[in-house]
Amino acid sequence: MDVMLIAAGAMTGLPVGLTGVGGGALMTPLSLLVFDVAPLAAVGTDLWVAAIAKLFATRMHHEHGLMDWPVVRRLWLGSLTASALMLVWMRLHPADETAVTLLETAIAVAVMLTALGMLFQRSLYALGRNAH
Repeated sequence: MDVMLIAAGAMTGLPVGLTGVGGGALMTPLSLLVFDVAPLAAVGTDLWVAAIAKLFATRMHHEHGLMDWPVVRRLWLGSLTASALMLVWMRLHPADETAVTLLETAIAVAVMLTALGMLFQRSLYALGRNAH
């Protein structure tokens, strides 16, 4: 058992639990940069851990009346559709070196967009509020 991996999981779980920031924004780059995990394995592992964690978190938030179900439904619609399309694409295009490079670039862009989103949170919130 690698103590560093357990510590990394705990140090990721703490801010995720405190802030709600997705663990993938923290754990996937950490896996890639610090632990030299292969990009496809880092993403796959993160998705598996996130799915299990979200099952428990959903129950807790639902019990406390903290779920905005209309928002959840809209997020599911986009997320499940995109996931299904990605599964089809992955089936038709097996992983190769180009896919790994594309994945690394996508992770970098996602992390940067998350950082920008946090910097411009108030402006984005106002934009979303005005869209209703």
